[in-house]
Amino acid sequence: MGNNVFIGSDVTVLPGVKIGDNTIIGAGAIVSKDLPGGFLWGGVPVKRIGDFNVFVAKRKEKMQEKLNTDELWSQFDLRHNEMDLH
Repeated sequence: MGNNVFIGSDVTVLPGVKIGDNTIIGAGAIVSKDLPGGFLWGGVPVKRIGDFNVFVAKRKEKMQEKLNTDELWSQFDLRHNEMDLH
């Protein structure tokens, strides 16, 4: 098994199957063949459903959006609290 591999719950990986680096396998998949790294896999039988690097980039973007939203709410709370004090 490669490095940086995530295997979802209830995944069946048959004996002798090799899984490449930077791989995500969705829950419930059945893996009966070697999987090259750098992709998202899922289904019965398993098939390629996405690109690992694209997935990571989208997650980073969403996390940045969430951080910006949290910061905005924090600023709102500070201003609201200041108004209550006056």
